[in-house]
Amino acid sequence: MTTRALLSSMHVSRPLAASGLVFWWCSALFLIALGSPSPAWGQSDDLDVYIPGADSGDDIEEPIDEPPIDDSTPEPAAEEPQRPVKVSVFVFPEVEMDNSVATGIFAGMRRGIRGDDRLEWVDPSKAIASDAEEVEETDAQRGLAKLDDAIGQAEMGRWRQVVRILDDALELFEGDLSNTPRGALVDANMLWAVGQCKQRRQRVCETAFRRVVTFRENVEYDPTLLPEGVQSTFEEVRDETLEGARGSLLIESEPPGAEIFVDGRFVGAAPTRAEGLLAGDHYVTLKRVGYERQVQRVTVSTDYEEVVNYELFPLPNAPLLEDALASAREEMGQVRIGAGMRDLWSLLLIDQVVLGDLRRVGDTEQFDLTLYLYDLRTNHGLRRIERRLDWE
Repeated sequence: MTTRALLSSMHVSRPLAASGLVFWWCSALFLIALGSPSPAWGQSDDLDVYIPGADSGDDIEEPIDEPPIDDSTPEPAAEEPQRPVKVSVFVFPEVEMDNSVATGIFAGMRRGIRGDDRLEWVDPSKAIASDAEEVEETDAQRGLAKLDDAIGQAEMGRWRQVVRILDDALELFEGDLSNTPRGALVDANMLWAVGQCKQRRQRVCETAFRRVVTFRENVEYDPTLLPEGVQSTFEEVRDETLEGARGSLLIESEPPGAEIFVDGRFVGAAPTRAEGLLAGDHYVTLKRVGYERQVQRVTVSTDYEEVVNYELFPLPNAPLLEDALASAREEMGQVRIGAGMRDLWSLLLIDQVVLGDLRRVGDTEQFDLTLYLYDLRTNHGLRRIERRLDWE
């Protein structure tokens, strides 16, 4: 009958790009276990917080304004199996700071929440997206249906039909990248390449394999989907491709501060640089709370650094979320939730929210991070965690 908060594996690396610019990795895990939430700050004595030793500074874990414990509170009923706790995270940097550090912390927390089956990450932008825009079948859904058809044709050895169907599927996927699963894009390209090999179009087949390896370096040949006779060709092309020349991308967004992923790998907050990319096509994903998610294909060259700038488009309900977050930021540290956090609950339909306050320490590369965990079902705060982060 407990609620636990776990902040583990807070690991930050800061690789320097050739030009001296920085991109951030944060693999923090903020895991909130299940159970009946505590009624107020300090009333859950077994709410444990674990933070590995910091590079500098002290870790502080304490309740705020601890109210007296009511010994007359009845014992709760026996625990029953519960659904995952729905959680969202928001990190607020100082006004004069850029979003790079806050975005890295946010991305690391999201990764940690998604990695725990007791929790369910709620994407704020998806939660406030208008349902009216989803009434029609998307091109990505049509592409998935064609991919299933192509797999069936491949099982019967009808490779000409496989290639023809996948021509249509890949066109649909490329036209609707924001809704296309990365795995489906890989499978369609791999099966298309095999279809070319099966029709003795060796050069086309190898080029197709090379394209897949370029944007998915860890791709493996799946014998449950693809025939074994082409596996050796794929492995030769993969090994050769991975030894190829590499380049970089400078990615900007308007407004700035969007989370940037290249081929599914988080590289930082825009503007940011992605380095060590194989020459060829890659997929850039941009995410920012309150804006439409974008996925764009871009070509990396070894002769020059490609600079790309993408305009983000706000969601219809973004102003409501912005107002709720502005109020919630003012309410951080209170024992009970206020109007802003109640608005977050009604907009996102979440059980718990983590709010973070991030401040730079003087002119250093150290940052003071304070995290507040609130349970929106009980209207109370559960825990505050403070930590000084050394990003050097």
